[in-house]
Amino acid sequence: MKLQSLALAAAFVFAAPLFGQGAVNILFPSSDNRVLDTDGSGRGNVSHAEDASGIALNVGDNAQNQVWRSIVKFDLRGEERQVRSAARVILQLTARSRNLKTPRDWKLEIVHIRTGTSAMIDIDPSGQSDDFSAKGTVLHTEPAGAIRTDSVIRVVVTEQVKAALSSGVFAIRLQLDPATNNDDDNDQISFFSGSHGVNPEAVRPQLLIEL
Repeated sequence: MKLQSLALAAAFVFAAPLFGQGAVNILFPSSDNRVLDTDGSGRGNVSHAEDASGIALNVGDNAQNQVWRSIVKFDLRGEERQVRSAARVILQLTARSRNLKTPRDWKLEIVHIRTGTSAMIDIDPSGQSDDFSAKGTVLHTEPAGAIRTDSVIRVVVTEQVKAALSSGVFAIRLQLDPATNNDDDNDQISFFSGSHGVNPEAVRPQLLIEL
């Protein structure tokens, strides 16, 4: 079992109003990675924090019909006051690319994971399998055919983020349904990661906290 972890410095900054609302604070991920199930066990056993350019969080499968899922974690420690007083919290993701042969047959699922290692801020070798297969609640589904390059997906997660204050981390898993179509070809959607120095802030995963 091999792991590369991508430690991302969490940032909390002031931003312009969103959707005509009040001020918005932005929280970037503390860590994110993509996990590959290489043996069909349903538990990811090879994890890649980033590709060569450090910009992709993959979901889907590869030419060996192995399943990709991606994990994104936000460190809420020190931000309790802001989160508790928030009128609304929105998860924002930006798609980097879509390569699905039959996009109408797939849907993206955004899952809030609370078991496994979801209470851990950083990714480590003992936790990657747990995060890959941890039970959770589907927060949002999106038809894959609606996702294009640079598509922005926004999901209201106010209740879930406030509830996550007790553990100090809000963790989500990105995955496709079905997990694989067994066609011996790459079928993937990739999202921009939180990689600092590579991706501009606007496309990184982020929590938008409306005050």
